[in-house]
Amino acid sequence: MPGIFFEIKGSGDTLLLIPGWTLNHHIWDDIVPILEKEFELILPDLRGTGKSPSGGKACSVESDAEDLAEIIGGRRKVHVVAHSRGVKVFLALAGLLQGTVAKSVLIGSAGFWPVNERLDAEVQMVKNMAFEEGVEKAVERMPQIIKLGPVSGGVENVRKLKRARDGYKGLDLVQGEGSRKHDYREMYEILEIPVVFVAGEKERLLPDIREAAGWRKENKLHVIPGVGHFPMIEAPDLLAGIIMDFVKGERNGS
Repeated sequence: MPGIFFEIKGSGDTLLLIPGWTLNHHIWDDIVPILEKEFELILPDLRGTGKSPSGGKACSVESDAEDLAEIIGGRRKVHVVAHSRGVKVFLALAGLLQGTVAKSVLIGSAGFWPVNERLDAEVQMVKNMAFEEGVEKAVERMPQIIKLGPVSGGVENVRKLKRARDGYKGLDLVQGEGSRKHDYREMYEILEIPVVFVAGEKERLLPDIREAAGWRKENKLHVIPGVGHFPMIEAPDLLAGIIMDFVKGERNGS
């Protein structure tokens, strides 16, 4: 049995939804009812988040990709939607399962291209706090230190984001992401996978995402007005439409 928790909903072509840093599968709650009408959805909690355990393996992009490869099993084709740090996991997974990972939607790819020194410094501050004052304190202070910007839509959307962080165990804060540094552009360029980039208009990392989207002329970038780093909460209908149009090949990327 796989070592992490996951749910499967719907039927049709397989769509794997990879959450970002600290987040569990509830980050996708608002788009699941739309997508499950068209796809078989695989909704994992990565190691150390949500209902998944915090032991067994050192936390890294590679270990997350290995866990997901085990979940995917014998499926011949899997489309991917990945958010933030989950984009790095997507790249590692695509490298492991060459020929299996197909069309992919990459949302708010934090720290992906290029290295964002200010964001890295904020993440390191949280990690230092975890060692000096404990993981619980670091997790409590994380939203104030790592400034991804406000969540549009009021109190209800803030509650949804909080639910998506429930069960985060801070495993990566004490174990780190491993010593290997990756050239994520190099990893991306060897993969012959159609991708669409998505970012909120108020996304802190929008300049980085624009640069990444420009690496291939066939890439497309959707910028969603009025939202930030969490369009699956802030604009779920628009995001679900982008995913369905692209993956099903109706517009923009068949």
